[in-house]
Amino acid sequence: MPLERLFGLGVKGTRFSRMCLSGVDGGGGGGPVSRFNKMTIYDLKGQLRGQRVLVRVDFNVTDPKTGEIKSDTRIKAALPTIKFLREQGAIVILASHNERPKDLIKKLMAEGLEQDIARKETFQRLSLRKAAKRLGELLENEVLFLTSPEPTDPINPSILPIIEALNPGRVVLLENTRFYEGDEKGDENLARKIVDSTGAQIYVNDAFAAAHRDHASVTGIARIIQERGGLVVAGHLLQQEIEFLGKTLIENPARPYVAFMGGAKVGDKIKAIERLLDTVDALVIGGAMVYPFLRIMGLEPATVDPLGRSDEETIPDIEAAQRILGGPHGKKILLPLGFVKEGNKIKDVHPELFEADLNRNLLRRLGGDPKTIVWNGPFGQFEVPPYDAGTRKLLEWITFWAKRGAVAITGGGDTEKMIKVARKAGVEVEFSHISTGGGAMLELLEGRELPGIAVLNDR
Repeated sequence: MPLERLFGLGVKGTRFSRMCLSGVDGGGGGGPVSRFNKMTIYDLKGQLRGQRVLVRVDFNVTDPKTGEIKSDTRIKAALPTIKFLREQGAIVILASHNERPKDLIKKLMAEGLEQDIARKETFQRLSLRKAAKRLGELLENEVLFLTSPEPTDPINPSILPIIEALNPGRVVLLENTRFYEGDEKGDENLARKIVDSTGAQIYVNDAFAAAHRDHASVTGIARIIQERGGLVVAGHLLQQEIEFLGKTLIENPARPYVAFMGGAKVGDKIKAIERLLDTVDALVIGGAMVYPFLRIMGLEPATVDPLGRSDEETIPDIEAAQRILGGPHGKKILLPLGFVKEGNKIKDVHPELFEADLNRNLLRRLGGDPKTIVWNGPFGQFEVPPYDAGTRKLLEWITFWAKRGAVAITGGGDTEKMIKVARKAGVEVEFSHISTGGGAMLELLEGRELPGIAVLNDR
């Protein structure tokens, strides 16, 4: 197959070629600017001394199998907000969830532990005590860890006098909010009691990874503080997410704008893909998601689903792919058509052909150097070398343009792992912004309003 036909959907002889080429150029997207024009901690400079500030962070850092911290990346990500608040003389009260206690209790019981023992083991493994210790090491200052004698009882009125007696600049971490039955249910009473027991006067959301959740610790506390005349603002980390994802990608992307969407199932990302197609100039599909598109086009007929699903099980993804291709922007979809296989399963894009496609056909399709790039999801089975080669080529290409002024943004559950794998292989990786929230990032790209952002005070 000639190289110019290895990338894209304009492939002769396929029954969908005309449909896929019959698109119209996408216009701008996103809502009004005020949607993301939110107050931040920096708007409160000079007003925080002695104020009790409750900060929702994302310290979801524990390995449920061992109870040890698997990575302190998220703790480090919260440092700019914590340090600013300390410098401003605030009393900093941190709250976070950590893993899924209910699921771990069920798992331990299935392994033979009695319920009471399973609960105690879960509370021990998923406690934030070790996170408090690690944060103290990073701050070079003791972090006070406050919890109730009974982990399932978050309402410990005795902690209020302790917090009220703290000097400006002290930092407190509360216990795992998911130990409390009402957090994920958005229980208003729980939110009210947490505010009462901490005496919080200002609320800061710095947990983008939980911003798509209408939970008591995300939006419930915020509303209670607003009811009492307090402010609800974004922390440094959330501000960065709003700036790059909201204002740059959704409201005002520089052009040409290209998106790369990889991963397992089309159905998981169809809404984000459809929304992106309204805005991008080109969207490249990779990973296992490429399979249903190939099926529709009659390409790679000897291959089977990379995820091992039956034909019947792939029907929802094939229907989703057909809907995308048949939409008004179907011609913006591009596919890498050279692959590395193991037997009859696609394991990766062909790295050399993919690199050539990126540097020739994609740039030609964009009509110039890319100015905005967004990437979500692997383009091969990256965790099993040599099937990480295609993703590494993509990272090299993105880094090349990021160094030349393109705004390059990524995020998702496997992002950190993929970047580590690439760097271990000697690949230099550079992004303008690495999002800390996979689900939240996808929902924002889908055009949804995230409760944790919507509740923030407008400027």
